[in-house]
Amino acid sequence: MATSKFLYSGPTTITCGMDGLASGTTSARASTVIDNSTNLYLDALVQLQLQTATGTLGSNPAIYVYLYGLSYNGHYTDGVTGTDAAFTLPGTPNLKLAQIINYNVAANTVMYSSPFSVAALFGGILPQKWGIVVNNQTGLALAGTSGGQVDNIASYFGVQVQSV
Repeated sequence: MATSKFLYSGPTTITCGMDGLASGTTSARASTVIDNSTNLYLDALVQLQLQTATGTLGSNPAIYVYLYGLSYNGHYTDGVTGTDAAFTLPGTPNLKLAQIINYNVAANTVMYSSPFSVAALFGGILPQKWGIVVNNQTGLALAGTSGGQVDNIASYFGVQVQSV
């Protein structure tokens, strides 16, 4: 009788130029869409590496990570374009809140989020096309040059099932 086990891909960087992202309730950055129509992963585990600029963090500093997916008639959630670009977060977003990352280290210190499942937030099924939206509410801009991808990086591991 055959058994199955999970098979993980290597890490894939998500194109999302978070470096220099200002802090604010509506200031956000959307990633380039990830197209799963070729790899056919069952899930994707996302993790972020984050670092703020030097300065004084605000009270309750956090970074909010949302997910968008391909929706009705080829559009993405809340008007995301599917490209790496600045994004104004709506007051009441329809994006899926994936994770609130409490920035519980000193300013200008690298920290890592815990990994999260994309499929779990879409009812257990990974969308054909999906991406992230990052909202910085730390009280400081993220480190690095605006639109870059040096200090602040998001990546994912694709998950498949293999028969053994």
